[in-house]
Amino acid sequence: MIAKGNLHAHGGKLAAYLQTGKDGERAEVIEARGFLDEDLREGFRQVQVMASQVTKCEKPFFHAYVRLPEGEGIERETWLKIADRMEAELGFKGQPRAVAFHVAPDGDRHLHVAWSRVDFDREKAIDPGLFKLKLKNLCRDMEVDYGLQQVANDRGPEQPKAAKRPEFEEARRNKVEIDATRQVIRDCYSRTQDGPGFMAALAAEGLHLAQGDRRDFVVLDEAGGKHALGKPLCGDAAAVIHQKLGEGFKAELPTIGEALAQMRQGKEITREAPGAPQGQGKDFAARQALRSEITALWANSDSGKGFMAAIGERGYQLAQGDRRAFVLVTPEGDVHALPRLIDGARTADVRAKLADIDPSSLPTTAQAKAMLALAGVKQSATKRADPGGNGRPIPDRPDSSAEQVIEGRTPPKDQVKGSGAADVVASVAGKAAEVMGDIASGIAGIFAPEGPPTPEAIETSIDKAQRIEAERPRIEAMSKAEQEEADRLAAIQKAQATMEAELRGLEDDRDRDDEHGIERTREG
Repeated sequence: MIAKGNLHAHGGKLAAYLQTGKDGERAEVIEARGFLDEDLREGFRQVQVMASQVTKCEKPFFHAYVRLPEGEGIERETWLKIADRMEAELGFKGQPRAVAFHVAPDGDRHLHVAWSRVDFDREKAIDPGLFKLKLKNLCRDMEVDYGLQQVANDRGPEQPKAAKRPEFEEARRNKVEIDATRQVIRDCYSRTQDGPGFMAALAAEGLHLAQGDRRDFVVLDEAGGKHALGKPLCGDAAAVIHQKLGEGFKAELPTIGEALAQMRQGKEITREAPGAPQGQGKDFAARQALRSEITALWANSDSGKGFMAAIGERGYQLAQGDRRAFVLVTPEGDVHALPRLIDGARTADVRAKLADIDPSSLPTTAQAKAMLALAGVKQSATKRADPGGNGRPIPDRPDSSAEQVIEGRTPPKDQVKGSGAADVVASVAGKAAEVMGDIASGIAGIFAPEGPPTPEAIETSIDKAQRIEAERPRIEAMSKAEQEEADRLAAIQKAQATMEAELRGLEDDRDRDDEHGIERTREG
């Protein structure tokens, strides 16, 4: 359970929010107590006017909301008991209040409560004190009392703090997953040693590094949103970040304006798809096509395992998400919440149909991406080795460490490092040495020191050399194909590093400091 709160200055706006919600939410006011007017907005407005006349309080309201983990549910009477317990803990007992439910399109329900802080009898505003700590401790108690999933107070060492309101709102307007973006930035910062390495890691994730106006360094996401590097995001103080990335490196970076101009220039070459809404282009068209395909597969499947087999035939992978039990991963590495890809389906509908699949048996998103990438490597290698489809066998080679990790046969970490691409390079070098050895032995057979070669020996050596020469194009093509595979596997190793970081972060329960949701924990 997560409960958050804040002092509020504008009664009319707060009442309107309680009654309407946002982003397609359905609002339901279930209690309004102690106000002079039955109309909630007018009642809140009167409290604000009276507060300004009786006290000097500039923020006469306290607004709190409570959210449960995904899959948890409680009765309405229990929700009201939660509101009463928060009221007593914060010191607002008997104060005018309004209680409302907000229900998201996917069925997620959370509670909002607003109190008047002004005690008109004593002509003073009630101070809720250290309300963040009070609400956090109360949540831990209520989780035990009501049999809810218990959320850890401590944040994982590799998890950034939640974004502040301006950064969060900017990401919401740009439709950017703020938590995922901040986690990627944190991972890139943690695994690199200097500015150029950090910049390269960000570029591989589609992010851009720039000089900030007030901060030394700012990361720009794909939509142009700004994420300042500081302790909440990177875990290090600004001085440590500055020392790690370097003053000289900062001077070489573009300003935010220059970086945004470069990003816009790069986007101008992408043409809009016909019929797509303005500004969405190819991404919108591709998502709509994917949605239609998954909806059709869903309708034609009578069970969860049947649906998983159907999407597997199309090259997709079902995985367990961080905040949702089921997500779909595409061969391009995109991750989609499954209910959002199925027309007319709610989260509860997806759970019901996939009841025969244990989410813990599915790969994580990082593992699913690696599995799909490896499948692409194998498919490409098959096509290169047998372009005509004549069934010619492909030479066997030992499984690489990447394959062992994905198939659950992970060797110790010290054996995994340096494998994968190195296996392929060693294989190529071995084949080259074998060919050169055959050529050398052929030449030595012709000019042996024991005496002049016999005609039979000469004929045998020439025949062997001719066969070697005839095989050279095939071996060179094979070496080139395996070198390309080595490059692909090197990319997979990078995904493995990200996967390991993700697995370490998922071992502990997460307390997402985000008013729009909490991150579902997964039992290791």
